[in-house]
Amino acid sequence: MDYSRHQENFFKLPETRDEINESSKFFKSRKVFLGKDANETKLNSLDFKDSVIHFATHTNNPYLSLMPDPALVLSPSKSADGYLSIFEISDLNFSESHIILAACDTDASITTDFDYMSGLVKSFVLSGAKSLLATKWDIETTTAKEITIQYSNLLSQSNNPQQSIQSIQNKLISKGIHPYIWSGYFVVN
Repeated sequence: MDYSRHQENFFKLPETRDEINESSKFFKSRKVFLGKDANETKLNSLDFKDSVIHFATHTNNPYLSLMPDPALVLSPSKSADGYLSIFEISDLNFSESHIILAACDTDASITTDFDYMSGLVKSFVLSGAKSLLATKWDIETTTAKEITIQYSNLLSQSNNPQQSIQSIQNKLISKGIHPYIWSGYFVVN
């Protein structure tokens, strides 16, 4: 089935362009793919070993989508449907890499599997990720931008991923930001 025609159901995320560009500035060597260039064909041509990979996009919701398993929504290309599925992620080599998933509910499980970590998180772990910043529920895009830029900065300084997200969350607590905004973020490593 061609799932790409259903991508018009996803609203635009204008903050993500700035989020990716600002986050990438903390690293000497970087490749940035935005818009139509952010597709599976480009991903499949790259070596991700020992990198920081930042996705700022939508996830499909298997409960609301025709696609039955969790996936990151990318741009479709001639040879790819625009959904980076959990099975496609598992086939990539993210050995020793730090993954940032700035998208809603990235820890959603496979609908037919009751294993807590059976979705995107597990796929990245199986592909060798050293750490993974993920979300437990729908996130607000402006705060996601702020959180992931700070997180990228801390990673670029070789800070511990767990301590980095905790530090960011503590700053948001001290500003009086509602817990729903920041407490959905967690790190697996």
